[in-house]
Amino acid sequence: MNDRIAYCIAALIGCFFLSGCHAHDKQPNLNPSDLTPPGQVHLDSSQISSLQFAKAQQHVLRDWLDVPAQINADANHTVAVYSSYTGRIVSCDVQVGTRVRRGEVLFTINSPDLIQAESSYLGTMANVHLSRLTLQRDHALMSIQEIAQKDLEQAQSDFSTANANAKAARQTLLSMGLSESQIKRLEHSGKVDRVLAITSPMDALVIDRQAQVGLVTQPGSTPAPITLESANQLWIDAALPEDAVGIHPGAPFKAHPLNQPQLLLHGQIVYISYSEDPQSHTLLARAILNHPSAQLHPGMMLNMQIQNGPDHQVLAVPDDAVVHEPDGSTTVWTTQNQKIFVAHQVHTGLSDSGWTEIMDGISPGNIVVTKGAINLSNIIHASGDD
Repeated sequence: MNDRIAYCIAALIGCFFLSGCHAHDKQPNLNPSDLTPPGQVHLDSSQISSLQFAKAQQHVLRDWLDVPAQINADANHTVAVYSSYTGRIVSCDVQVGTRVRRGEVLFTINSPDLIQAESSYLGTMANVHLSRLTLQRDHALMSIQEIAQKDLEQAQSDFSTANANAKAARQTLLSMGLSESQIKRLEHSGKVDRVLAITSPMDALVIDRQAQVGLVTQPGSTPAPITLESANQLWIDAALPEDAVGIHPGAPFKAHPLNQPQLLLHGQIVYISYSEDPQSHTLLARAILNHPSAQLHPGMMLNMQIQNGPDHQVLAVPDDAVVHEPDGSTTVWTTQNQKIFVAHQVHTGLSDSGWTEIMDGISPGNIVVTKGAINLSNIIHASGDD
């Protein structure tokens, strides 16, 4: 009986021993990456090749304030163009936004005053021709003593008077807007032109057109048929919030039209109004565009950023290095040997020109992951989900 009990005990001990050896044989092999502490990732060489790196360093960043803005005509260089004489508008080929050269026709009118002025000029030119012939004839007669001296003197006086009248009539045509070539053409043809062309006094942009075919226009009547603004200068007017105390004349700005994001504008604020708009509670900030692109017109809306305060020397990393986590925190990944990567929770500040300020969490000189940083965070989140 005792031998049987001893045999059973020995069998049980053998079973326990075998089961322990079998469990030891089934224990999984651990990958070194499985032993990486929380918040770290260990990558192999093929994974590392897809990453890019940069150094956390001191960088000059600017605080930019986003404001709405609009391109406007320069009111200091705006000209209202009228006809010098009453007439009915015959044609007008320019539109708002058209760029015109000095001397280019803006609109034409059928003017009784023009008809009268041209007829008067042709009459004075005929008198000049006739008085010249008379003077030449009297000179010839005087040489053979066929006329008295007073008759020659009268002919000379008549010729001088005719010349003076012709010059006055010519000046009237010039003042009405006729060019020298048009006056010469009138002299040669002897035909009165009923249409008076009103031309641009400068290189300019048409910013308002009231000229309509058939409309009777008078000198100085409002609104002006055509209003021009200098093509060499435009205004950018921005609306500043009343608490934008860091913006002063001379502050740099950058902007682009809403419909043309590829067209970048740069310059400085030249004027800030200290009178607040009572409805919008904003202040007017103005910049000047000298020799603006032909793509820019009054009325265009802009996305505008104005530097708000002085430059800041801060610790910064490229924007790609900053990962915004699902829980609202912000992470930057660093590495010392480009094999093990460590996540650092940071607080960010200014962002400018592809760089982001890091207020805490890493130190100057740390090597940070830029391209691929978000993939490292995804690995951590995936392992946490598992």
